[in-house]
Amino acid sequence: MATGANTTTGAAFLKKFYSPTPIQNTVSKKASKLWNLIKHDSGGAAGSDYNFLSIVSDNPSGSATMSKAQAVGQNRMQGGYKFSVPYFDDFENPTVSGGLIARTRNEKGGWLKALKAEMDSSLRYAAHRKSIALYTSGWGELGQISAGTNVATNICTLADISQIYRFIPGMTIVFSASLNANLLRNSGGVTELTVLAVNYSTGTFTTAAVGTTTPANINTVTNTVAGDIIFTSGDRQDSATPTLLRPVGLGSPLGGGWAPLVAPTPAENFFGVDRSVNSFLTSFYIDGRSISIGQAFVAAAQTISSIGNADEMIGVCSPTVFSALALSLPQTVPQEVKGKNGVSYKTIVIFADGIELPVISDKYCVNGVGYVLNPKAMKHTSLGEAPQIADDDGNTCLRLPSDDGVEVRIRSYETLTLENTAQCATIQFA
Repeated sequence: MATGANTTTGAAFLKKFYSPTPIQNTVSKKASKLWNLIKHDSGGAAGSDYNFLSIVSDNPSGSATMSKAQAVGQNRMQGGYKFSVPYFDDFENPTVSGGLIARTRNEKGGWLKALKAEMDSSLRYAAHRKSIALYTSGWGELGQISAGTNVATNICTLADISQIYRFIPGMTIVFSASLNANLLRNSGGVTELTVLAVNYSTGTFTTAAVGTTTPANINTVTNTVAGDIIFTSGDRQDSATPTLLRPVGLGSPLGGGWAPLVAPTPAENFFGVDRSVNSFLTSFYIDGRSISIGQAFVAAAQTISSIGNADEMIGVCSPTVFSALALSLPQTVPQEVKGKNGVSYKTIVIFADGIELPVISDKYCVNGVGYVLNPKAMKHTSLGEAPQIADDDGNTCLRLPSDDGVEVRIRSYETLTLENTAQCATIQFA
């Protein structure tokens, strides 16, 4: 790669303003609220999967008779299952065109201002993608086309409008009939669409064929039907037996994840473990469809406190559910919860039977589900900082291969794990 004056100047600029600490500060301020409360470890072991042991029972060697205690203790150990979870890749590539560099040559700071704006934007988008991953199942799913959508138009309506926050103008998307059991939709060799505009109030977005700004008929471009699942392009393989490309989060109403709504099927292989053999290998399920939101949170908190021995808890739900909860409770004094890098949030506090549960709203959590969990039970592990600027060869700012501009490569090698599932309860709301 060429390293002329522009790339050299850019590299010095990046080194000054984008060391790991400022990067993490930027991500923390823009990421999911729950993302800022879970554990983060950038010291993942290189060259291997991330392995951890989930303990589901203690050694039952207690007895009033020494020989009995000894016999059990010699033959039984703590019950545990080993999970082997791969690291997943993520990339963002902010660029500044050669034309912009030339036009700002005589301006103080010039193109570096544009580079900073693009860097900040890419870091915000990296935080956005990590936040989505926290609440999805690893297939890159964003949402589902509403059963009432006429797919012979350029306007797509989501089945759950709370998923609309995952969509951003300019992103490219693909479609499939299922999370992981069908090929991508394809019509005339075209599988992708571009999101032109997003209406966050109605849960709709306008689409175009990739490379154009002309609204495109969803059905004729990708052969979609109502009920199809939407994915970020590049996050879901075009296969009926795809390989996971994204970190596996808590899960979603569409299925899967560490804390699914539906119990695991017998003989499943979830990162090397059949979770159906022990109920402590998935989160507890709370049916909140016929009780109040407050009652559902209380039931979840009592469950992970009494059975899972959780000594720290946080409740999480969508902004819509949070608003309904706030209106249903007597006036309470908000409690502050502190996250990473000085970020803090105001919460609603629910009290019941000695339990004090702060509840936060998170726009990345959809309306149909909520969680009560010990945030320390959820862990984000990465090979180095995530995200980080790729500079292994000493070049932090590179020439573009097809333009005389420059690009920066931002990357993450990361995974998500729920390492004490007994300290998490998943709530299904109406």
